Amino acid sequence: MQRSIQTPDFCQLETIDRKQTRLRRYLAGLKECGSSKDLARGKRIHSEAVQNGDESNIYLASSLISMYSKCGDLPDAREVFDRLPRHNRDVAVWTALIMGYADNGLEDRALDEFFRMDCPLNPRPFVAALKACSSLAEKEEAIQDGGKAMAIKSRSLERGREIHARACRLGFDSSDVFVGNTLVDMYAKCGSMADARRAFEKIMAPDTVSWNALVLGYATNHEEAVAFEVFSRFLSTWLQPDHLSFVAVLKACSSLATKEVAAHNRLVKVFALEKGMAVHAEAARRGLDTSLFVASSLVDMYSKCGSMVDAQRIYNKLESCNVVLWTALMLGYAENGEEDLALKLFIELRPRNCRPNALSFLAASKACTGLAVKEEIQHQQVETIKRRPVKINSLEKGMAVHSEAIRCGCCDLFLTSNLVDMYGKCASMEDAQRAFDGMERRNAVLWTVLLAGYVENGEGEKARELFAPMRRDGCHPNSASFVAALGACRDGVSIETGRAFHADICRSGVECETQVGSKLVDLYSKSGMVSKAHEVFDSLPERNLVTWTSLLAGYSREGRTREVFHLFGGMLDEGLQADRVTMLCLLTACSHAGLVERGRELLKSMSSRYGVSPGVEHCECMADLLERANEAEAAREMRKMVARKENPTIIN
Repeated sequence: MQRSIQTPDFCQLETIDRKQTRLRRYLAGLKECGSSKDLARGKRIHSEAVQNGDESNIYLASSLISMYSKCGDLPDAREVFDRLPRHNRDVAVWTALIMGYADNGLEDRALDEFFRMDCPLNPRPFVAALKACSSLAEKEEAIQDGGKAMAIKSRSLERGREIHARACRLGFDSSDVFVGNTLVDMYAKCGSMADARRAFEKIMAPDTVSWNALVLGYATNHEEAVAFEVFSRFLSTWLQPDHLSFVAVLKACSSLATKEVAAHNRLVKVFALEKGMAVHAEAARRGLDTSLFVASSLVDMYSKCGSMVDAQRIYNKLESCNVVLWTALMLGYAENGEEDLALKLFIELRPRNCRPNALSFLAASKACTGLAVKEEIQHQQVETIKRRPVKINSLEKGMAVHSEAIRCGCCDLFLTSNLVDMYGKCASMEDAQRAFDGMERRNAVLWTVLLAGYVENGEGEKARELFAPMRRDGCHPNSASFVAALGACRDGVSIETGRAFHADICRSGVECETQVGSKLVDLYSKSGMVSKAHEVFDSLPERNLVTWTSLLAGYSREGRTREVFHLFGGMLDEGLQADRVTMLCLLTACSHAGLVERGRELLKSMSSRYGVSPGVEHCECMADLLERANEAEAAREMRKMVARKENPTIIN
């Protein structure tokens, strides 16, 4: 029998071709709508697709979910997903939904959807879920890992490890570089660099992004030495570093400079500066120092190192400028005590096409805060608010910055927290309270800054009263909140109030944090409960100079000289350097015990042995000691020395 030959149905082919053309038009249009956030046009395309019966197409569904998510319309994105038949929900559709939740700040929902997926998987949803985990970590408050420098985001870390375990079972963690890179970044943001390093080592073929993520991870987790070592290894590979590679290692230089100022209190941080200059030279050799990203990081690094001449030179060298570079220079001047130059940059030297953002206003507000710290209240000519003198010059500048920030719509939580701090430093708590009240949504940081402002301005009772409304607002006090609260427990406040805060601190699990512990030691020492202060001191995994000095002062006030010098020896054994307050505690102890010769020896050796120049307070204390020992002539000579220190123009 002769087989019949089927001829093609040209009408059907034409219909398929028209449908494909229409789908391509829809997909291109939805991509444009997502980029421009044109929700109205996106909905029109969606409506047309429904009328033509194309809504169930999985490519179109993925694009619709992505478009709605980018426009912030998650209910409609979810509806598109839910209307799809279950068998049509492939990995692309699920990934679009997960990414939509993650990009709109609903990381927990994104992770829930990831673990609900019931279709064959590829690496893309793992990347989306891990990015959600990274965002979650950025929001989570870190917990010190056993008192070490490492701060862990434990909840985000646990979720990330679950995703990692599933990726391992499918082999994506080693075979897919995108999954591997995202794992490194996620673990770094969670504060677990050991996990980040293991994830990096498992990647079969790490690329530049892999190395950048690892270097940046170490830099942001305060392991600068390891960041430099990894960067050096990276340079020895066949891969070429890009501008983000230098941004990452310059972050390590900036972090190193921050530590160096804490350790040595120099104006210029020489060690960090040398490291930064070496990195700068390498970036210049590769022609990457003119990138705006690298230039901004160089300005930040030189500023943190205290070399504003170099920071300004980088800024002047570039023909073009953006808001990031301009802001970095402003912030550098503000943080290096040159507030007037920072404000001049903000007001008079703003580059063309540089519209200030929230960080620009933050730099300007920091400059106003610095001016306020330096400004003295002139009672005879200053304006007052409710009979309270304020620092009028700084206040006027700060109000102008605040007003422009409101006009530009830049008053986010972070900036408002700094503005509240600025008003507090200007001694205008009424303005601080107004700025605080203007925020519909508040966090623990904003509450804490307001609380600290009241404490600094002598309104401890008002500060203590803020704890109840803070909790009603859904904000749990953090370690900084308790530090401020304990600062309010003075000026005749019952020790029972301090004990109540101590109990609250223990319930919150922050009693072992060094700053909180130091404040508790200080509170109990000043309340005459030195045994309780010592008990808190012994419970701390780490003690700093403030902690030791607070306990020393407590024993010194009680005249327990033996304990004072025993503690002082222990402090030196831990490698801590005495400061002016420490030396005053020792001299006070000598005065209480009548140890004239020991006091003389201390005063004589302060500069040579401990690196502390005797000040007026030390000489006054020594004069008291001499008077108590009936050495009137020596006491008079010491008083003359005090007078010369207070007024160097006095002629003998």
